[in-house]
Amino acid sequence: MSPYVEFRLAKEEDIIRFILELSYTLERERLKDRNYEPCIYVPIPKEIRNEILTTKNLKEDSKNKLKRIIKRLIDMDRNEMKIFLDQIEKYWINNCESFYFEEIKKIIGKKFQNHLIVYITNAITGAYFKDNKITLTYYKKYYKKMKRKELMSYASSTIGEEILHLIYWDIWKEVFNKNLEFEDILRIEGKRWSTWHISEIIPDYILIQNKNFRRFGWNKIDRTKTYKWIGDFKKIADPLWEKRRNLKDFILSIHKTCGCLP
Repeated sequence: MSPYVEFRLAKEEDIIRFILELSYTLERERLKDRNYEPCIYVPIPKEIRNEILTTKNLKEDSKNKLKRIIKRLIDMDRNEMKIFLDQIEKYWINNCESFYFEEIKKIIGKKFQNHLIVYITNAITGAYFKDNKITLTYYKKYYKKMKRKELMSYASSTIGEEILHLIYWDIWKEVFNKNLEFEDILRIEGKRWSTWHISEIIPDYILIQNKNFRRFGWNKIDRTKTYKWIGDFKKIADPLWEKRRNLKDFILSIHKTCGCLP
């Protein structure tokens, strides 16, 4: 079975699930050293936020209240998001999908066979979740200023990056023989750099600097606007990438160098 991507407009229930999975980020909103910005755009009432942080679940009353808040947020951009979904779905399937997975297969040495679902939303940042689910954010303020070609390039690069993260964590588990959840892996830190930093540098090498993906304009994406630390980190990572035997070798060597072995 070949890998393929399905596109959906995120519903209130989907957003609640993603918020619960992102609950660990609610504890990290004070971390400025990672240029961290809130991943959740839903105005969560304080009592519900505390409930999420303490129980990682929601009572029925809280869930219904949060659903109403999310619905109001979704309704603000619902029509525009449907148009955006139709545009990016056609672009990805017609231009990117087959080529992307074939190229990734060459790089990682094996075929990725999973079915992925991309949820269009204005409530959550672009991210990856359990069961091969991904969010693609609709940024109304910025997208309306973009020309169609630029928008499709940016949105497709986000999809490619989030898929790559899911693939990367599977490889990470093979390298270290650890079956951990994302949030547990992301807590592994060295003196300055962490598994999170390493995971975020991977797309620069495999997607942005890859000449074969230039056809999508991904080489024009400047990820340092979001991750200002990339320049400093690449001084360490570049030499290791250049002398790698394969991707697994790079993953092992950079974790050793950064002192963040599991």
